Amino acid sequence: MVAGASRRLDGRDTRRDMDDVTMSVRDMDLNVAAASMDAHSLSRFHRAGQLLQGGRVQDQEEMAALFLEVAERSNAAEAEHNMGSFYQYGVGVPRNFALAVTWYSKAAAQGLPVAAYALARCYHVGRGVSIHIATAAAWYRRGAERGDSRSQCELGMLYKDGEGVPQNHALAVQWLS
Repeated sequence: MVAGASRRLDGRDTRRDMDDVTMSVRDMDLNVAAASMDAHSLSRFHRAGQLLQGGRVQDQEEMAALFLEVAERSNAAEAEHNMGSFYQYGVGVPRNFALAVTWYSKAAAQGLPVAAYALARCYHVGRGVSIHIATAAAWYRRGAERGDSRSQCELGMLYKDGEGVPQNHALAVQWLS
């Protein structure tokens, strides 16, 4: 194992998983997150964020528990998205794609663009749900319309190929530009 790498609870290398989860958190507007939480949830959210930034394996279970508490207590889309990421990558909780989809769905339904992208990817590749390209396209569109660049790219490619949406080169160019 590379020096500085850490291991997931099941023993697999987790550095890339933590990088993916950390990148997702950085993509979120924490000011928006703070506005939707009570003081207790906000303090728990900040503590969980500190643990996430630290990236230590021994902190993963505590971090996941804190985000779960915030997600359940305040219905904060950012915390719900984080729980989806944790379940998708098995960070602090056992890997469970179906639960990842459940949490991504809650966050995406509240309009969080990064969650719409994550949910669309699940439908696009069949992670935790059956592959359904039209549903993936709908979630990519929601993320794309809210400025998520990964959603815009994926939606543009779907229009280019006519996959899950009618082929439309003008819309492909619009979303890919």
